[in-house]
Amino acid sequence: MNVRDYQKELIVYSIKDIEQSHKISSYTDYGSLEINKYSLTFWVRFIKKDKPFFVYFKIPKIVENNKELFKFDRTDISLAEGEFNSLNYLNNHWPSTEDVSFAVPLTFIEKFNLIITERIIGKYLFLELRKPLINFFQKEKLESHLSNLGRSLSIFHSKHNLKCNFELKEVTRKFQFYISKLSEYGVNKTNFKLLEKLLNENKNFQDSSFLTFNLKGFDVRQIFLNKKGLFIIDPGKIKNGYFESDLARFIITLRIINWGSISKIFHLFLSIFVKSSYEKKFLESYYGKKIIFNKKLSFLIIKEILKHWIMAHESINQKPIPKFLKRLIRVFYLDIFFKNLLYQEIRHFNKNSN
Repeated sequence: MNVRDYQKELIVYSIKDIEQSHKISSYTDYGSLEINKYSLTFWVRFIKKDKPFFVYFKIPKIVENNKELFKFDRTDISLAEGEFNSLNYLNNHWPSTEDVSFAVPLTFIEKFNLIITERIIGKYLFLELRKPLINFFQKEKLESHLSNLGRSLSIFHSKHNLKCNFELKEVTRKFQFYISKLSEYGVNKTNFKLLEKLLNENKNFQDSSFLTFNLKGFDVRQIFLNKKGLFIIDPGKIKNGYFESDLARFIITLRIINWGSISKIFHLFLSIFVKSSYEKKFLESYYGKKIIFNKKLSFLIIKEILKHWIMAHESINQKPIPKFLKRLIRVFYLDIFFKNLLYQEIRHFNKNSN
């Protein structure tokens, strides 16, 4: 079956599923299938009460070269169920006071591993934050959006938290796994000497924290911006974790916002002075006060740096470019970029913990 026929089959089947609950009568148009690393997606324009009604079709799936495109396995099913359940929960429990919302789920069709949500029309927040001129002229407006996001996340976390103990030893196991994985990609282990020294000096570190509901997909690249505010399109699966974990996830996606935009190096340098203010506004609004250095958050930020470093290597591996070019990108861009991120956070930790 070709792609267009498959899309039509999904659309026709979905009408049967949602025509009663959402008064859908027919469809008039649909977009091209987008194949991403973790999903297949396209939009559809239905007719609802004689007016156009736009929805978004998404099939969560780990797309690999050796997997058939329109078949899914247990891992893919788990991704879909986790995301759909998260969207349902968040639409009912996320605070509605800060102009931050989530994609509205309409249905989940198990036969096709298909999630259907209302389509969000807007701009990607991370692309707006990348633009130096927008950063310069709309800095306060963008900072306000980041403040709203921090405040709404704080309210959500406060609804369900349990006091717990944070032990660095638990996180260190992840560090060792990530370092080993990066070594397999050819990253020299000498790059991690400063990190190993930091971990050794703090090997007995522990502190009180809170367990809360974490959003595994809490990422600036998963957020749309329009006149109504911010819309998070893919929160990922909800799981229990330290509240600092969500902060670390989001902060790192802010810090690597220019990753992959080699053609926009000029933009990177022009906007570097205002980008840090977004992180500051997000954290100040989350805490509701002036930011105090948090060792736990710093350790988890380092963990996220290592994780994204690995993801960057995996992404380069999948690019259809010559091997020698992949190596050049790794050595002269990728590894330098993430090593600098790592060293900056270690310096920040040492400066503020002495």
